[in-house]
Amino acid sequence: MIYGIISYLYCHYKECKKQLENSLLMEFRKSKKADPENKRSHMLRNGMFGSLAIVLCAFTSTEKVLKGNSPLPINVLEVNEEMKIGDDIFVIVENMPEFPGGELAMRKFLNKAIRYPAVAQENGIQGKVIVNFVIDKDGSVSNARIARGVYPSIDKEALRVVMSLPKWKPGMQRGKAVRVSYTVPISFQLL
Repeated sequence: MIYGIISYLYCHYKECKKQLENSLLMEFRKSKKADPENKRSHMLRNGMFGSLAIVLCAFTSTEKVLKGNSPLPINVLEVNEEMKIGDDIFVIVENMPEFPGGELAMRKFLNKAIRYPAVAQENGIQGKVIVNFVIDKDGSVSNARIARGVYPSIDKEALRVVMSLPKWKPGMQRGKAVRVSYTVPISFQLL
């Protein structure tokens, strides 16, 4: 079926190309300037047909892999539910972890706890540090790391503040507390 569509598109492309050449030839005979609007519409139509053909080809190759017609063997691993909810670290869960008092309370805590490093202050360094950490099953913070840093002393301060966060309400998946990865941006700005 796909080959029929592609051959139709190719034939239509050839027909459009002939029409374009004929219309351009007629335009040149009528006047010295060809109508650029007419040329643009033909080029746009040909480009759309070409891109449609590419997309259709991509979808058919995906369908073949999904239907099992792929020359490469695909092994399907069945996952036991108990294996999934173990000590794995989730990114998205049914009930995400919550800071006591909510997001605004966490921002207030971070703003109070941050001590701007003197070295960074003297050099006028500021920016946003992205910190990634894990909220454990008991709500404690662990495995803090810098996802995107600004300056070593600022990064160190961001880690210190994140590790000093109080216990959170843990994330829940299928009624069980699980470890959840959490990312927070911390801005360091000089006033």
